[in-house]
Amino acid sequence: MIDDRHQGVASEPVRSLRGHRLAFGYRWAMGVVGAGALTVLIQLPAVRDEPFFVGVNATVVMSLVALGHYLVAQHEERFTGLCFVAAAAGWIVLSLDVHPTWGSLPSWLFGSAIVYTSLGCGVLRWGRSRLDADGRRWVAVALIGTTGATIPIALVSRPEWLGFSPAAFWPAPWPDPTASTALAVVASAGFVVVGAWFARVALRRLRSATPAQRRILRPLSLAAAGWGGAAAVVNAVGAMSPGLLPLHANSTVVGLLSIGVTAALATAINRGRILAATFVDALPTERTPESLTAYARSALSDPTAELLFVVPGRPIVIDGAGRLRELPDTTRGDRFVQWITGTGGEPVAALVGGPALRDDPAAVRSFAAVLSIVAENQQLHAVLRMRLAQLNAARAGERLALDRARAQFRRDLHDGVQQTIAAARMDLDGLLDDLPDRGGDAAEELAGKLRLALDQIRGLERGTAPPELSSGLDAAVARMATELRLDATRRITAEDLGVLTLPAYYLLREALTNVHKHAGASHVEIVVEPSDGVLEVVVRDGGSGGAAVRAGRGLAGLRDRVAELGGTLTVESPTGTGTTLRALLPSVPA
Repeated sequence: MIDDRHQGVASEPVRSLRGHRLAFGYRWAMGVVGAGALTVLIQLPAVRDEPFFVGVNATVVMSLVALGHYLVAQHEERFTGLCFVAAAAGWIVLSLDVHPTWGSLPSWLFGSAIVYTSLGCGVLRWGRSRLDADGRRWVAVALIGTTGATIPIALVSRPEWLGFSPAAFWPAPWPDPTASTALAVVASAGFVVVGAWFARVALRRLRSATPAQRRILRPLSLAAAGWGGAAAVVNAVGAMSPGLLPLHANSTVVGLLSIGVTAALATAINRGRILAATFVDALPTERTPESLTAYARSALSDPTAELLFVVPGRPIVIDGAGRLRELPDTTRGDRFVQWITGTGGEPVAALVGGPALRDDPAAVRSFAAVLSIVAENQQLHAVLRMRLAQLNAARAGERLALDRARAQFRRDLHDGVQQTIAAARMDLDGLLDDLPDRGGDAAEELAGKLRLALDQIRGLERGTAPPELSSGLDAAVARMATELRLDATRRITAEDLGVLTLPAYYLLREALTNVHKHAGASHVEIVVEPSDGVLEVVVRDGGSGGAAVRAGRGLAGLRDRVAELGGTLTVESPTGTGTTLRALLPSVPA
């Protein structure tokens, strides 16, 4: 069923795709150029002696601001874009040591922490709705580790020991060269560990991506992994031996690597723009509702993905076979739903998959755009199958109605004609002894005919509905639960279900028998409720769980019998938490 949680979002994929259009206009250009000019202005003292260093810094800041602005313009990438803008600001802070009097201390304490944490967070967050657990842990450790490593060194060092000017403002209350060297060694090891960890997280994301996304992420992941490892090594060398490298050599190397990362991200963004073309090329040649579901599972690397179709004009969804389905509850976070719209902007299908799809919104949006091309046609096929299933259900209902009429006829025979004939036969048997031989022969022949009539009536009577249903379905279910020693909570809102009364009774009888035999539960909840043209039958126990629909077993047979009536049977049975059996039967005329 389609509930209120999903209303109003049918055109969201279209709006999201439109939001990807970005005009690189006057303001964007002025922002990028302004960031580069500000960087040069702040580093003006180094322009004469270190023009290459200043040029690299300006290029890094401009590239980070350009990417940050682009990603902020895409509403779902706003946080990622802000990470790159923060990295640009951190790069400016990192190069403040060109002002030896006051810039060395903030550069040492905060520059590296801001740059590495912000840039790393942006790379790991791009293309996702949120960071995964590994990414969150890395960001926390990088932020705490970089600041936690630089502050103790600053407290026990002189600026010249770290490669800065002796005239720099550096309030070190406990200068100690031995402690400074020891802490530098520890900090260097920490830089290497954090850098190697970042490379591992970036490459793990690449390996776990879908095939289409792997092509997009490959340049970014490889460049980011190289950046993380090389930057960690360069900073470790600079921390342990400040005089080993020329002034600003480590910043220049890391800056060039950072430019490589931004270039790789631009490449990934460009590849992402043609992702829809990749999905189009992979479309199955023979398109059916089932092949589209298989296509979704393959393209998104999600074996649980499924395409459900909206029935026009009705608040229900069906699968490719035309069977009634329910949309998962997305508020629990264990399932994901993406709506597929038609040419008129109305929802025609819903892509249902695992929660991992929520972390890859760019791929899902592109995939939804491609599915919108073909899903509308397949919606017609699915609806046609539903109509055929309803027709079969109506025919089954006609057969059930005929069986019900026959059963009523047999009961009438039993309660009327059979009782009358039986009484006549008893009276005739009492008269046989009083009649003469000649009359007795005639009476004996008549008694034989009466016996034959009774046998014929009993033959017609076989196959009638269980007599316990004569008092109604609720009473029959209560009696059945008592016989099975089950404490049953019942909610049966309709006593007469028409031709579905007998199938519902047999369904409940087998389900309760299974609970008695296998579940090990003493309490069971039973619900029989007609609603919106569907009869819902639910049996829920608090037993051991672990039940599964296996070919040739009882639940499989039960599912097949429900399917014959045009309905669906689902079984939820987590181990240790009980079993819920839910059957949906389309109502048929009484």
